Amino acid sequence: MKLNAWRVDWPNHTIGFFSALFGILIAFELEEWREAKNNQEEARNALDKIKQEIQINKGALHEGVKTNLHYLDLLEQELLPYIDDKLEYRGSLKGAKEINSKIQAIAKINLTDTISLNIKSSVTINMGRLLHPTIHYSAWESAKATGVINYIEYEKVLTISYLYNIPRITEELQEIRMLIRKSDEIISKSDFEKLLIELKESHNLIDAELVNYDIFVNIIEME
Repeated sequence: MKLNAWRVDWPNHTIGFFSALFGILIAFELEEWREAKNNQEEARNALDKIKQEIQINKGALHEGVKTNLHYLDLLEQELLPYIDDKLEYRGSLKGAKEINSKIQAIAKINLTDTISLNIKSSVTINMGRLLHPTIHYSAWESAKATGVINYIEYEKVLTISYLYNIPRITEELQEIRMLIRKSDEIISKSDFEKLLIELKESHNLIDAELVNYDIFVNIIEME
């Protein structure tokens, strides 16, 4: 047998080797590209849900503070001047009806059938009917649990994290809930007046904090 029959066709083998190598590398690149694209898509979807959740939280906080302060002001201005230390209304029947029409969502002067112009009536106060703003976390927690958060820009993640963790707002919301629970223990006008002051203070603190909150919400929306 001739020796040249055993010669290896190195050029063709080399071309075949590098062709296979390039094919594998291209396949890896395509797979990485697909994975990166999928990660970006998941990140965009997660970010959209987070933005929606943040808007819901923003709306709930603003509406809660605005509505509650409105009723607290009414209680302070319309009811408080006309009740005695035993939380009994002393005034005209007409005035009582007008007050009830304004504050009936959270308080009521208990009227009976009477033709008297001036009356003395008990007052029922239900502070539990004030709005209780709730901060939702489901979209944010889902992004963290699934690891999608790793594909969102770091600076954006920091901004979002701030919007879900504002100690001052959280603390004041807890304070409001505690004050509302204690409102059932009120037995005097002075206690009622103190409660109104403390509730208004907490709501005003949240309202002030929402100025910065809104700025960060706008940053997220613009990006």
